[in-house]
Amino acid sequence: MRKRPLCMVCLILLAIQLVRVSFLQNTKDQKPSLAETLISDEKDVICEGTVYKIENKSQSTAIYLKDAVVSCTDQKSKNQIIKEKKILVTAGPTQESVDPVRYLTNHSSGKMGYAIAKAAMLRGADVTLVSGRTSIEPPMFVNLIPVVTARDMYEAVTSVSNEQDIIIKAAAVADYRPARISEEKVKKSDGQMSIELERTDDILKFLGEHKRHGQFLCGFSMETQNVIDNSRAKLAKKNLDMVAANNVKVEGAGFQGDTNVLTLITQDEEISLPLMSKEDAAFRILDKILSLMQDSVC
Repeated sequence: MRKRPLCMVCLILLAIQLVRVSFLQNTKDQKPSLAETLISDEKDVICEGTVYKIENKSQSTAIYLKDAVVSCTDQKSKNQIIKEKKILVTAGPTQESVDPVRYLTNHSSGKMGYAIAKAAMLRGADVTLVSGRTSIEPPMFVNLIPVVTARDMYEAVTSVSNEQDIIIKAAAVADYRPARISEEKVKKSDGQMSIELERTDDILKFLGEHKRHGQFLCGFSMETQNVIDNSRAKLAKKNLDMVAANNVKVEGAGFQGDTNVLTLITQDEEISLPLMSKEDAAFRILDKILSLMQDSVC
């Protein structure tokens, strides 16, 4: 039998499909320009204190806000410092296993660290976010490295720290972990039980000891008393450029909430911030870091 030739319509449909596949593949491989594209599953964009409303929110729709974002990020000359810079942010808690069922952790939600990562991303930085387990959706255009334990976070941070221009350590990392992890569930008994603990790796200490010239290192200090004195001691001992300190006993500060009350402490000054959202606090932290970096190059 003679083979029937493909009809013209079939050829056209095939050509259209090939072009469509090629377009989708090229689009998938391209990283959207930060200044041009934001995803609408984000809330209203807050930048430099200005709120840009996003209408008709849809998780699958790209919202183009080029003029707004560029205007915002270019508003102050100091913001140029952060563009294309590499920024490492740590966030969230760590979990240290006792047995297959239980672990030791803390109350950190990761909200402050995630807010900082998002703020840095909106200003055009190349952001890496090393995060313990949280229930927060990571910001768009951020390189997320998920971790569980303090050792995981140590390895993740130290593997990329040398290439960073700015490091902001907002994670609540365990100071101690069980010296031995039981392979089976530890059963309760009538008597008391004790768990031997050992020190975890001091990530901030390592970063301070290995801080390269021109690198900016910011730590967080969560205290319940003697906030300024304890934070200043941390600033000096860990070779930090700035500490963002707060008192968990102050209303509106702490782990789980959406607000914070911070004091930004440097070698020469202490800046007390009023109660504000963690998103606004993130921009204030970046403002101060950029100001200090600009002063250091002048």
